[in-house]
Amino acid sequence: MNAATFEVLYSGFSRMHVQKTWEAIMNAPIALDDIVAAELVWAASKSCLAGVAILAVIAAFGFTASPLALAAIPVVFLTGLCFAALGLIMTALAPSYDFFMYYFTLFITPMTLLSGVFFPQSQLPETVRSIAEVLPLSHAIALVRPPAARPDAGANRPAPGRPRGLHDRRLLAGPRPHSSPPPQVIPP
Repeated sequence: MNAATFEVLYSGFSRMHVQKTWEAIMNAPIALDDIVAAELVWAASKSCLAGVAILAVIAAFGFTASPLALAAIPVVFLTGLCFAALGLIMTALAPSYDFFMYYFTLFITPMTLLSGVFFPQSQLPETVRSIAEVLPLSHAIALVRPPAARPDAGANRPAPGRPRGLHDRRLLAGPRPHSSPPPQVIPP
């Protein structure tokens, strides 16, 4: 989402208004529809590359062990197309780079917070959850999370409503038996 959005907003705006690249391309026998389609596919491809990199890091850290996680790649591409299209609409309407802050502040950031990226939507109040279920990112997360998550992903989580930290007995138990003792400080 972020890779596609940033690509069509800032880079696309630069190619359209500042560098006038789109005007130069239109001197060839290419229509504006072709340029817009190319921008969409490029932004979705860049989003897909970012998604593959994130998936590789997730797999390297052992947070997913299933080959079903590869099913997330087409979803990431389609999500990139969705957000690239939304971003191109904003790029076409924007008089300057500053206009993009409205898009990020009023749409992208609340959507990221409400669509289940950082915490489950089940923790949201009912009215907020009904709004969050309409957002496009919610559906992408609902498609990607099940095949990418380990079956035991929630096994080490604290109970709902119980914060992790000093309340966790493992943190209060002291050093583990196989850990090395703290270094000795020798006074000068």
